[in-house]
Amino acid sequence: MEDPVISVKLKPLADFLVLPNLIELSAVRPEEIALEIVGQGYKFIKAPALTTDYWTKLCYVLGNKDGVVFDPVIQPRISTRLPEGHRFEAMIGKTV
Repeated sequence: MEDPVISVKLKPLADFLVLPNLIELSAVRPEEIALEIVGQGYKFIKAPALTTDYWTKLCYVLGNKDGVVFDPVIQPRISTRLPEGHRFEAMIGKTV
């Protein structure tokens, strides 16, 4: 069963996650991502919706889904999976 909260939070990433031959999507800095595509290397793309606030809220939502503690101050790292099975790793906070 699809979680509507997670679906809404993932909308800014949806077009990237369905790209053919996508190996990795990396948040390089706020509002910019890098896509590694088979045979093409990395492409850097401006993504204004992908702010630090967006990533932080996504980490909270994904952590809550899996019962994983995420807090930018005391637990700034999260490791989980997105609903479609993509691996999700993030580190957010002042110490990162």
